[in-house]
Amino acid sequence: MFTLKTQNELAEMTEEQVNKYQADYDAHKTATMKQEVSNEVKSATNDLKDFLGEEIKGQIAEMTKNAPEFKHLKQLVKDNFETIKDNIKKGNAQDLFVVKAPQIHRTDNDVVTFDDSVNFEAGDNVINDS
Repeated sequence: MFTLKTQNELAEMTEEQVNKYQADYDAHKTATMKQEVSNEVKSATNDLKDFLGEEIKGQIAEMTKNAPEFKHLKQLVKDNFETIKDNIKKGNAQDLFVVKAPQIHRTDNDVVTFDDSVNFEAGDNVINDS
């Protein structure tokens, strides 16, 4: 552990002792600064993580609360709350919902439309307008 010397103590030291003291002082000062910087970086990193976490949560909440898919899902959960709760208690949570792919819609002029993000082959899941 490094201890600071008074002017009187320094005056009584030899030149070699003063040089060693100066080297020890410089090493102590460097180590102290490194520790302070490290603590500040850790603190700033934690603050940034907290801020970004809250910001991302807020953005996701904002995006999803107005999305029609989530409004439908929210209503579905609300309508089936008791059934969902009972199934979870019984351990049957995996059988709560059946998710269906959106249907392909074929118009009179054979224009086929469907959600581009859904990748599935056309089969019996097609509506013909003709």
